[in-house]
Amino acid sequence: MRKRQAHGITILFAFFLIMAPGGCKNSTSPMPEPVPAPAPAPTPDPIRSVYIAGIYHDGSTGGACYWKDGELTPLPDGEGVSGMAIAVSGGKVYVAGQYNEGSNWKSCYWKDGVRINLSGGTFLLAFGIVVSEGKVYIAGATGPTYDTLRACYWVDGEITYLTSGYPSEARSIAVSGGKVYVAGSYNDGTYNVACCWKDGARTDLITGVAGLESSNASAVSIIGESVYITGSYYNGVKYTAWYWKDGIRADLPAVHGSDAYGISVSDGSIYVAGTYRDSSPNTACYWKNGLRTNLPVGTSPSYAYSIAVSGGKVHVAGYYLDSTGAKAGYWIDGVLIDIPGGISSMAHSIAVD
Repeated sequence: MRKRQAHGITILFAFFLIMAPGGCKNSTSPMPEPVPAPAPAPTPDPIRSVYIAGIYHDGSTGGACYWKDGELTPLPDGEGVSGMAIAVSGGKVYVAGQYNEGSNWKSCYWKDGVRINLSGGTFLLAFGIVVSEGKVYIAGATGPTYDTLRACYWVDGEITYLTSGYPSEARSIAVSGGKVYVAGSYNDGTYNVACCWKDGARTDLITGVAGLESSNASAVSIIGESVYITGSYYNGVKYTAWYWKDGIRADLPAVHGSDAYGISVSDGSIYVAGTYRDSSPNTACYWKNGLRTNLPVGTSPSYAYSIAVSGGKVHVAGYYLDSTGAKAGYWIDGVLIDIPGGISSMAHSIAVD
């Protein structure tokens, strides 16, 4: 039986530097010397804003949305719409997702709230987005039905298929040095296989796992010449989260299983967002260089889907379940911040800019 696992996607990150004013030593000369005027304090970088893409429902309406510093902005088209990934570039907010047209899902992205449709078939999904040198890159899949989806990506609306086989999905996308990197999975006839496409050339990611049945890649990031990817695999017993750097895989296990959805790299450290199960229920977490930090919300199930590191702070987006439904939120250095979303909401992707 083919195993498929849904994953939320792709992540983007930013850096900023906090500068401290310098001082000066007293003169040791026996003759007093003029004391130079103190250097003016450096102007701090502007405060960064936190952007989150997701979905909300307030009881009467709902759909795709994004939050900026906790303020909800609904995206047009109402019910049956989902925001899966977010990017911020040149002061513009880009959200990739899908909307419902009759019984079919259609891919699109919103630029500052204006929807731009993507072509390619009767059933389309968009999972990841990045903006590079003014061009909009989106990872997803398209096909006549869900079971016949083909991995693809769009550049300013022009589609490129990554495989002739199906089902397959492109979950995350990154661009570096003019090269396009896409993380996802394809089906080998029996199981899903995690892979990365670089300008269309595929590399399979998971080897040497006893009992391996299926695997998927959820997110990709490029730093310099290095390629970082994260995802999960299933060995017939449980799912195990992992990250991969330039061909070397590191597992992120837990007693009853783990899943990885987002990745970010900062100052040489690798951060992965996901969930773990040492016991029931699922608990949100992130790993830094393989060391896990738990993000529990009481005894409620919780999920972490996206991660961004900025100014030395770790931002993680996700949601948790309470007695009334799903509640979107994000953590900064482990502290949960609830965001408004009506009676039900989920956060899928985070960016700091």
